[in-house]
Amino acid sequence: MRVILVSSIFPNSCEVMRGTFTLEIAKALARRCSVNVVAPLPWVPSFVRWLFPKRYAHSEVPAEEEIAGLRVLHPRYLVIPKLFGAIHAFFLSFPLYGAIQRLLADGRDDVVINAHWVYPDGVAAVLVARRLGVPVVLTGLGCDINLYANMTWRRPQISWAIRCSDRVTAVSAGLGQSMVALGAAPAKTFVIPNGIDLKKFYLMERERAREHLDLPRGLQIVLTVGSQDVVKGTRYLIEAMGLLRKRTSSDKEQILLLIGDGHLRLSLQKLAEEVGIAGSTRFLGRRPHSEIALWMNAADVFCLPSLREGHPNVLMEALACGTPVVASSVGAIPEMITPENGRLSRVGDSQELSDRIEEVLAVRWSRDRIRQCVSDKGWESCADRYYDVMQRLAGKCT
Repeated sequence: MRVILVSSIFPNSCEVMRGTFTLEIAKALARRCSVNVVAPLPWVPSFVRWLFPKRYAHSEVPAEEEIAGLRVLHPRYLVIPKLFGAIHAFFLSFPLYGAIQRLLADGRDDVVINAHWVYPDGVAAVLVARRLGVPVVLTGLGCDINLYANMTWRRPQISWAIRCSDRVTAVSAGLGQSMVALGAAPAKTFVIPNGIDLKKFYLMERERAREHLDLPRGLQIVLTVGSQDVVKGTRYLIEAMGLLRKRTSSDKEQILLLIGDGHLRLSLQKLAEEVGIAGSTRFLGRRPHSEIALWMNAADVFCLPSLREGHPNVLMEALACGTPVVASSVGAIPEMITPENGRLSRVGDSQELSDRIEEVLAVRWSRDRIRQCVSDKGWESCADRYYDVMQRLAGKCT
């Protein structure tokens, strides 16, 4: 079988942390069959690149490169920010057709297209697959279904692509049900949660991790990792920590660590001052992915107060490090959190988030049992399931 994995959520030489979960799937699949990747990027006019060189750094990415031993093509397509979003799939379908046709130069036998991210990637992939007569599998990840499918002009395109695809997969049961509601046949719908690198995210003695990171002793550490934007809900976490500070004694002082960056960073720093926790809040910026396991082992609780999510790998990574979690009840998160590994909180509710953090900090958790919750969620088992779904379609070119 030859798999052509299509996804704009994939690393490139300028954005090495972009879509690392898609890269992990591709790497694991490549140990089972031939895999080539098509990761489209927006086309940026030269004068725009000159005016905003940092913002459009991806314009320097070559048309083809090798990432982790995988051949990756980067066709460019026209994107007009905030305008014409409803026809992005149409614009993408033309360069995507050319890229996939290049990969089919040796024939179409046993080829399957797998598009991760249903709009615009998946819609364009179905357009191309129907023209070339090869089977296609769509993979829903989160906002592509939960958000875009609610938009007037995008919904019919998404529904059409789902109905016309040979199989659909979703990273959570709830997302799979949403795809069925959009027209997917239940018998052709498969739930395949994302995996995790269990060798990279492992149990470490908490004090040893804190010593390595030069963190103070005797404090309760609350950690979050993610982009500092509206969707991640970081403002509710800061407000929750302010509420917690007001009602806890000085011998139970907490410190909030925020890993990540984004356009809301300055306003979030100001909010921390307003709620009285500026002195116990650290904005750590972006950190290497290889370092995240240390921070997670050092934390007493990991918090993910998102307004929307698919199947957040960062939550699984925290659990693999034996760290209890408090997270919003959105996306696949309710499927991941049990009384043995954390607590759920209502979306956008700072008071309840504060209560749940306080509750988790008061419990004596078994870190071994927390890790066991994800001990069978490695990338290899994830890839096995993708392989099984696609292998049944291989050789069905028309």
